[in-house]
Amino acid sequence: MEESGLTVDELKQAGILKFEFVGEPEIMEVHVFTTNKFEGTPTESEGNIVCVLLHTAPSLGGGGTLCNR
Repeated sequence: MEESGLTVDELKQAGILKFEFVGEPEIMEVHVFTTNKFEGTPTESEGNIVCVLLHTAPSLGGGGTLCNR
């Protein structure tokens, strides 16, 4: 997670998303992970856009999104 600006103790792979843009031959691949706790601020690097989706119980105010864009 060094390039992301985040520090986590434990990651669980949730899936891999593959997609393409119309008119572009390259297949894009996005790796999706989950964790229960992280520290730091998302940081963009070349080829790496970090977006953290925060999920909490509705009784705690719901969730949110923390992105570097």
